[in-house]
Amino acid sequence: MQKLSKMLGLAVVAIVCSACYNKATTQKSKESLQSLCESHDKPACFELKKIELSELNEPKPYQLWDFMDDFWDMCHRFSYIVPQACDERDKTAQRYIRAVLALPKDEKGSYYIQKLDLLSHQTGSLNPKILQMASSARDEIIAEFEKDCNANDTQSCAMLTSFYYGLLLSWDIDYIEILRSYDGEVHKIYAPKFQAVAQKACELGDARSCMNGAAFYYFYKPKQDYAVARDFGKKLYLLLKNAKIQGKLNIKDAEYLATLARIEATRDDKDDKAERKQYMLDYFKAGCDDLQSGVVCDKFAKAYDDNRESYYVSYNMPELINQKQALHYYDKACALGVGCMRLAQIYLFGEVVSNKEVKQNNAKAKHYFTKDCDSGVDDYECGIDGDDNVCSASNPSCFIKRLSPKELENLDESIFN
Repeated sequence: MQKLSKMLGLAVVAIVCSACYNKATTQKSKESLQSLCESHDKPACFELKKIELSELNEPKPYQLWDFMDDFWDMCHRFSYIVPQACDERDKTAQRYIRAVLALPKDEKGSYYIQKLDLLSHQTGSLNPKILQMASSARDEIIAEFEKDCNANDTQSCAMLTSFYYGLLLSWDIDYIEILRSYDGEVHKIYAPKFQAVAQKACELGDARSCMNGAAFYYFYKPKQDYAVARDFGKKLYLLLKNAKIQGKLNIKDAEYLATLARIEATRDDKDDKAERKQYMLDYFKAGCDDLQSGVVCDKFAKAYDDNRESYYVSYNMPELINQKQALHYYDKACALGVGCMRLAQIYLFGEVVSNKEVKQNNAKAKHYFTKDCDSGVDDYECGIDGDDNVCSASNPSCFIKRLSPKELENLDESIFN
């Protein structure tokens, strides 16, 4: 019996040591592969990716997508060197689809539906089995949300609105529209679906769906209708106003009104420019004056300042340029916690606003620097402990607010860089 126990003990040690050895060997192998991969050895990069994926315990869908993307790239560019990459891409694509289907309903959303839709159209790359798998998964999730939307679930209707919108229209980072092709089965199927679900989601109280509904009728040429777009804009405003009265307003939702203001300003229909200008002003006033959004006020100020929302986006209404109005709305934005440092710099350096220099005013500059500091950095960080570097590094305004008038006159602009 003692001999048997001893033998079993040795066996356990051997198993444990073997596991340690395999782990150490794998680590050493990874290090070797990493070195080879950095030297542009494509097979080594492929093997390294396989090991990294195998080490993930129940990988999340986004992780599987990233690995699939890497294998896809290797398959596309180096199939003659690593032909196995195409097989790994296909296996990982199938794992991705299964992982998405396994998610709880509230985690699926339009992002994953769009990814599945993208996979379902890769006819030149993926085999028909995977295309069908992706298509079926997409339709299964959509059906789940459609069922709940029909039962008046706001979030389900909002998710469908977002997904359908993404199929029909797309905007780049500066919200300059990119119109997808209007031809094909996608538009015949999904344009009517979008119209119905956007209307419902907006009426159920989803602000983004109201904005997307408006944008659809502004941009989607087969169904373009400014009257309907503006009706969605009106519903958005009333929805947000009611939320404010009830104390339930998400202030970021007010920024959708600034989006609609920009759309009105940048449309190229010259015949109704006066009407578009009025709607633009109404949207801005609703978001800034009524709903008290600092971000909307700041954008409103820019319309009166250089008539640009950003370097890339002009409002195309130079007749609006007005220094008094620009400074008024910059001040209002600051009072709501947005852009105080910018306004302080305008007065400190006498910068140009609305094509005219603003008269330097150190008292006003200090006032706005102080507001900027007080709105975002506590007294300890502002250098109460005597460390000006701590204060300046966290927010220059906190350093500046304690300067004397003479010191303020000699302030170097580099502090803001």
